[in-house]
Amino acid sequence: MKTAFKSGYRNIHPNCRHVIVPYIEEIHTADEIQKAIVDSNKPFEDNRPDAEKGLYSKQQADNRRIRQDRYQYERYKARLGEDAPKSFHAFRKMKKAGGEKWGKFQLDYKRRSKLATNPELILPNTEKAFIDESKFTKYFFGGNNQDGLSKGIAFNSHLGYNIGNWEDFGKEILSKVKLNPAKFDRKTEHGGYYKLPMVVYGKKNNPMDIMTVWEVKSGTARLITAFPNHKKE
Repeated sequence: MKTAFKSGYRNIHPNCRHVIVPYIEEIHTADEIQKAIVDSNKPFEDNRPDAEKGLYSKQQADNRRIRQDRYQYERYKARLGEDAPKSFHAFRKMKKAGGEKWGKFQLDYKRRSKLATNPELILPNTEKAFIDESKFTKYFFGGNNQDGLSKGIAFNSHLGYNIGNWEDFGKEILSKVKLNPAKFDRKTEHGGYYKLPMVVYGKKNNPMDIMTVWEVKSGTARLITAFPNHKKE
């Protein structure tokens, strides 16, 4: 019982409806004490109506789900920081709705947790990672490269990033580099190439899974390209 109270529960277990009160023998007569002893040794008999039992079971199940969701929210908030829903209510609403947004949110948590437990998977030279301005102004959101422009259209549609706020896009990508595991892809004459998938949230708080490719050499890591990632993990 002491353990239960130390854990923070007001009674025996979470959401317990029983009430614990002290029994002081000195204020009871001998007959009352004897009756209490007899009553305490009787087998338990639940004489509540079935409707009341059913309602209680439902309430307990609901309370368990809320408690489990609360624990999960705290874990996700600790791992994802500002990218986590701002409130427990918003978290439960997203989880209940499910769908693509909830799936991307779970994927983000999974990847960041993987790097946290396997720090050796971090992109080499991550502290010196950079992105050329032309990658945004002359590839994704400008210039004549149709492949790059098609990616930019997808980023703008889903994330709200465009030629007017490309710097914010670059900052978000760079902030996510150190949070997600990278995988070596190939070695070339220019350096080592790594693939690093990440979930970005953009201006619309509409998470999108993108694949980024980095060239690692001479103590730096340079973004080569990025595109919507449709591969399932």
